[in-house]
Amino acid sequence: KAAKEIQGRFGRIHALINAAGGNVPGATTNPDQRFFDLPEDALKQVVDLNLLGTIIPCQVFGRIMAEQGEGNIINIASMAGFRPLTRTIAYSAAKAGVIGASKALAVELAKRAITVNCVAPGLIETDMVDEHTPVEEILKAIPAQRMGTADEVAAVVSFLMSPGASYVTRQVIA
Repeated sequence: KAAKEIQGRFGRIHALINAAGGNVPGATTNPDQRFFDLPEDALKQVVDLNLLGTIIPCQVFGRIMAEQGEGNIINIASMAGFRPLTRTIAYSAAKAGVIGASKALAVELAKRAITVNCVAPGLIETDMVDEHTPVEEILKAIPAQRMGTADEVAAVVSFLMSPGASYVTRQVIA
């Protein structure tokens, strides 16, 4: 429905910025909830949101782009997909899946002049960072020793959507 509405309003769909993501407390380990105790429904909820929440919009909007003969898909993954630093097992696994799916999709859609790339932010100053986020522990693994900003992520996305990136596909920008 959203794709049809967008097409009706703007005519063409040039890009999809796919920022599905999140976690739930039930899928996170803590002193009272070990990995072995994580409930299956919470794990599935996180995987469905992050991984299927990325793949399904790629199907819907990618089909339209394929019919148009051009397009640009940018999926937001996470550094947790490379190097999990916190207790977010399902989230880290799902974001690793987003990276793998994006690379596979890039090969699939390159024949249709569609680029597919990933942006994998680290710790970014957003509402997702709360009192339960082990900020100090995560900052130890970040070379800049600071959180990033939404503007910095947006700049990478802007580059990937620009004509200067028309040959860039199957990449993950950390």
